[in-house]
Amino acid sequence: MIGDRANEAWALHNLALCYAEVTEFERADELFEKSLCVFRAVKDVKGEARVLAKLGYLNVVRREPEVAIKFYEELLAIRSESGVDYERSQLQYQIGMAWCYCLCSEGSKAMPLAQQALRTVQQIGDANC
Repeated sequence: MIGDRANEAWALHNLALCYAEVTEFERADELFEKSLCVFRAVKDVKGEARVLAKLGYLNVVRREPEVAIKFYEELLAIRSESGVDYERSQLQYQIGMAWCYCLCSEGSKAMPLAQQALRTVQQIGDANC
């Protein structure tokens, strides 16, 4: 077999994580976007959702909550449609959106999401997203 697109997507994802770790956010963003395209091409919903969560978080760190919200909403939508790991996606969405609202100084909107995230993680029993 020439090429393994699924593993290529994960390699791009992991390289993006390395760039994010050393705060090279522009390069991390590029690589996450490339991995997202490949995950979509191979129809890997879990991989796609993982990248959307990372892109959301990356934009929280960059203090761009409006952009982050777009990724978190897309994450929840694809998981809702597919039904794959929906509870975990709800948790990622709730935590990510709470961060976004905090960045926007909207604590009254952040608090219920953070509380719901706690209830969700207690329900599914796994906070490792």
